[in-house]
This record gives sequence, C-alpha cells and structure tokens, in this order.
Amino acid sequence: MHHENTNLLNEVSKASKMGMDAIDILLPKIKKEDLKTELKDQRAEYQKLQDKANAAMKAYRVTPEKEKKLEQTMLWGSIQMNTLLDSSEQHIAEMMINGTTMGIIDMTKKLNELEQPREKEKELAEAFIAHSQAYIDMWKGYL
Repeated sequence: MHHENTNLLNEVSKASKMGMDAIDILLPKIKKEDLKTELKDQRAEYQKLQDKANAAMKAYRVTPEKEKKLEQTMLWGSIQMNTLLDSSEQHIAEMMINGTTMGIIDMTKKLNELEQPREKEKELAEAFIAHSQAYIDMWKGYL
C-alpha cells in the first residue's frame, strides 16, 4: 500500500510539473494580460499541488521522480509547433484544454488503479482533477 500511495503522489507531482512547464513555455507567447494572468494563476495552483505531493512523499522518505529530458523536449517542441502559425487566445485556450484534459485522464486512471489509496493521497489527486476541471471550464470562455 505504501508503494501505491507514493506512486499516486509522484503522479500528482509529475503532472503538476508538466503543467507548469507548459505554461512557462506559453507565457512569453502571450500578449494579452488577462490571458497571462489566467495562465499564471493556473501555474500557481500546480505549484501548490506539487509542493503538497512532494512534502507527502518526503514523509514516506521517497524522492519525486525527475522529469525526463525527452519529455521536456517533446513538450517544448509540441508547443512551438502548435503556436508557430497561431498563437491566438482561442488557440492557446484549446491547447490548454487539450493538455489539461490529458492530465485529468492520466490522474483518473492512476486513482482507479489503486485498491486502497490512503485518504490524504486520494484527496490530493482529486484536488488535482478538480483544479484541472475548473481551469478547463474557464478556458472554454476563450474559445
């Protein structure tokens, strides 16, 4: 059970980091301040979730997995290609909805794989999902 819970915490940490990395790549491409503010708010929420997951892993004496260089490179390349011809608010919103949806799907799968997750870890994963869903709903306004 200890292993299951640390895997779930690690997933929250990794997914949050991926979201922050994507936002960091997108921010310089954004001209409108309201969109930048939304991205910065979402990034701050991801940071809080990652901090909580990392602190919980530390209590288990487990170190979060490092993000693979290939994953970072693929994320960067994908965002560069997707914004090369279109960096409009609508397109950025669509990209954020797609990426955030992938994060929800992955986290839901991880949660459903666990036989007996501890309540604290389950709540953190559910908070990630709820936070992500709220931002998808917000991004829909930019479509």
